[in-house]
Amino acid sequence: MEHRKHKRTILFGKSGDEKSSFGNTLIGKQHFKVSALSSVPMPVCETADIATESGRNLKIVETPGIIEPMRSNMLDLVQSHFDFLAPGPNVIIIVLMPRRFSQEDETVVTELFNFFGDDHFLEHTILVMLRKSEIVDDCTNITEYMENTASDSMKILYKRLWRPHCCR
Repeated sequence: MEHRKHKRTILFGKSGDEKSSFGNTLIGKQHFKVSALSSVPMPVCETADIATESGRNLKIVETPGIIEPMRSNMLDLVQSHFDFLAPGPNVIIIVLMPRRFSQEDETVVTELFNFFGDDHFLEHTILVMLRKSEIVDDCTNITEYMENTASDSMKILYKRLWRPHCCR
């Protein structure tokens, strides 16, 4: 079956948090549009159905600035792309820049839990924090940053991602 050959990934993150660049890194070539005006949310999901140089087949959906004040149709727009990722996604990647995490982000982390219905999606989720060098000045490692400096919502997300999911 064709869907078994593909690794299916969805990228969530705030506009301007380099989701497109990260998606291009995953693919190994320039596909997603990277703009100097990255703080302006793109109005649609972008998709890639690509065979990488290593021969791996990837299907990726890059969401609009999902971690923004939620527009009423934003989650419907994302939901409409789940057919492209069927029967997945295999991986959910949340791309964040720790220094830019704001009250808006805190609200939308809650919205992601509401969107997926519960925290089972965390079993397939990777939290990618870009620009680690910006937090190393304050802390020796990411664990110290999360314990001492991160916002409450980011701490909760981080802890929920690292807690064992085996005992449900």
